[in-house]
Amino acid sequence: ENGTKDFKTLLQEFTQKKFKQTPVYTLQDEKGPEHDKIFTILVKVGQQTFGPVNGSSKKIAEQKAAELAYSQLKTTSK
Repeated sequence: ENGTKDFKTLLQEFTQKKFKQTPVYTLQDEKGPEHDKIFTILVKVGQQTFGPVNGSSKKIAEQKAAELAYSQLKTTSK
C-alpha cells in the first residue's frame, strides 16, 4: 500500500474504542455491465448511517464509505 490509509481498519478501531461497535457495510445498489459496474455502499455505525457512496468495486466503495464515516465521526466526537 503506497502510504494510503486503510479507512476500514481506522474506522473499525475508532468505533470499537469510542462506541464499542463495529461498522456495518451494506451494498445498496449495483449498476452497469459486468466489466464496468458501479457499486453503491452505505456504512452504519450504531444509529448513524453514512453514504451512500459509489465505487468501481465493492472494496473501493467500502473504503470511501469508511473514509466518510471516519472523518465525520472524528469531527463530531472530539
